[in-house]
Amino acid sequence: MAGAKVHKPRIDAVQLVALFLETALNGVFWVLLYQTAEVLLQRARLRCESAFKPMAFMAVLLSVTITGHLLMDFFLAISAFIPEATDYVVKGGVQPSWLMYKNLADGRNVAASAFFVVGTLFGDIFMAYRLYIVWGRNKWIIIPPVLMCTSLLGRPA
Repeated sequence: MAGAKVHKPRIDAVQLVALFLETALNGVFWVLLYQTAEVLLQRARLRCESAFKPMAFMAVLLSVTITGHLLMDFFLAISAFIPEATDYVVKGGVQPSWLMYKNLADGRNVAASAFFVVGTLFGDIFMAYRLYIVWGRNKWIIIPPVLMCTSLLGRPA
């Protein structure tokens, strides 16, 4: 297959499809968050205790990071597909949307990545905590998830 052309999708097209899917899944997340809050409040009323438990804290933290990431993705899409009048100049056949998504130093890209990493990190830490509780406070069970969490903190060379 020498000379066969490999099709690579454009980054702006991929980002637009990802934004659509992320928005749809965000709706699912909010339904599940509502149901989680309902169950936590119901349990708190039955047991006459505070509903502010680790589960409630993580639900709020994840909702903030997930919403922040989605908003940053929308800001990026608006900047990429509705550029300023001065950005309409196409340099060498490259579209402004492609340039926007390739500019990883842009503050919106950095913020979207930060929201993603923080949300993933805290979600993984909470999963390790849940494993620790479910497995009878066995410290050995959390070693693999904690090692995977630390990989998020590493920077590629």
